[in-house]
Amino acid sequence: MNLNGGVLMQTAQVGTNAFLAEGLNDIDVALGTGGALFDSNGLTMRVSVPLEDMFLEDGGVQKLGLGTLIISGYNTTYGGTSDYVGPTLVKGGLLELVDTQGMGGIQGYQSPNIAVSPGGAAGMEGGSITNTEYYNNNASAFLAAMTYNSVPSFGSLALDPADATDNISYTTAYSGAVFAGGTFGMNNTVFAHMSIGALSSGVTYTGTITPGANGYLLGGGGVLTLSNNNALTGANALTVENGGTVQLTSTNNYTGPTTITGTTVEADPFFSSHPFEPTTLSVASLLSGGSNITNNSALSVTATGFVTAGNVNGTGTTTIAAGGGMSAINFSQPVVVNNGSLSLTGVGTAGSISGSGTTTISNTSSLSVNSFNQGTLNDNGAFSLIGIGTVGIINGVGSVTLASGSRLTLAPSAGTFGPAVGTVSNVGSITLSGSGATQGTLDITNRNL
Repeated sequence: MNLNGGVLMQTAQVGTNAFLAEGLNDIDVALGTGGALFDSNGLTMRVSVPLEDMFLEDGGVQKLGLGTLIISGYNTTYGGTSDYVGPTLVKGGLLELVDTQGMGGIQGYQSPNIAVSPGGAAGMEGGSITNTEYYNNNASAFLAAMTYNSVPSFGSLALDPADATDNISYTTAYSGAVFAGGTFGMNNTVFAHMSIGALSSGVTYTGTITPGANGYLLGGGGVLTLSNNNALTGANALTVENGGTVQLTSTNNYTGPTTITGTTVEADPFFSSHPFEPTTLSVASLLSGGSNITNNSALSVTATGFVTAGNVNGTGTTTIAAGGGMSAINFSQPVVVNNGSLSLTGVGTAGSISGSGTTTISNTSSLSVNSFNQGTLNDNGAFSLIGIGTVGIINGVGSVTLASGSRLTLAPSAGTFGPAVGTVSNVGSITLSGSGATQGTLDITNRNL
């Protein structure tokens, strides 16, 4: 089989040892000047045959699309390993190398070059930054490929579980792979702008990250879990980017702004336009910095989590599980799924708020929403509904304003206005049902009840 610039795209998930499987030992995959372009298409794509050079002039390998490309590249029956000499470019998703035999390069002639674009991630099973000394799991060889020709990467350095106890410092000069528990330096041309992510197996990281001028850079590939108390600390920013999920399972007291990047298509200095993997920040314990959060992808607060924030804005989705909570000053998100508690002390807007949770508006705040479905509204400020809403209980001394054409229904199972409810200004329509539905003060204008 000759690959010379055409794209091989996986269109369905076909198993764990598939696409170009190791059992296909009679296949000789040769790379021409156009190289091999693998598009995992949001799936997990595995290439387990050698990728061979054609006359020392091949075009290398490109990882395209979202999802994961896993390359091993060893022929168990006939022997041999990948020996292509062109660059390996990760333009989206995760490139996961099983061993050095899938990396290409001819010993004594030319090393392969790996470069990772924004939105992409790359790492080595058995250790991306840790020398385990296991055959074919060589972090030193992987890092040599990353630093070959000093081409900067802007995606994610994906850790393996073997890297979980290493310290990572953006202020320490790069000096190659470390042994377990050592300090890996990110301060060089190649790694300075890369985030810390995880391979597809996920990593629970217990080392210490020392941020640089850009703050903490996390995300990419699989699930990266930070389990230490105050793993993120100080007056440092947090950027969650390059796909994957970052889980914070303990208290963190950093005070800089938080940014969660979303799915976009952008161009960068070294790659053509490509899609970005969506990124999720999951908070399973207290995030107490009180700083601003820009969520352009997904912010998830688990059942044990609580987020104390300043301003929350962006184009992403905020999800609060039952038992979890968020307190913010100003709030603006297109989609909110609240099964826990959401509290506002400033100005809030939302496209939709749904779930069985409680939304609380303080006496100095206001909330305007297009679609509202909640178990309880504690309204001590000003609540405005533009579209359709359902709520079980409305408490407080604030105002409820329904825009023209809107409709608010009190759920029959628990529909009630608390005895201290303030004013309902109705210029749309309102449906009240359930016990005590007419308690409090109702101001109906321009429409019939």
